[in-house]
Amino acid sequence: MLTLCAGCGHRLWSEIKNVGAFRFLAYFDDDEGSATYAEHSPSCPSCGLGLDKGMPGSQAPEEHFSRGG
Repeated sequence: MLTLCAGCGHRLWSEIKNVGAFRFLAYFDDDEGSATYAEHSPSCPSCGLGLDKGMPGSQAPEEHFSRGG
């Protein structure tokens, strides 16, 4: 789903990811002009605001294959 960063309004999209029995929202850069476009973004590429709250670092999504929606 399309999401805007609460800190600066940077375009992101989020997806529900599973880590064992837990589910978390993972965020991906949706700004086509950005150097990190379509990459998993644990923090906002523009302002650095932490996005993947609660997701363990070693379990965070490594790669995004399809945007969906």
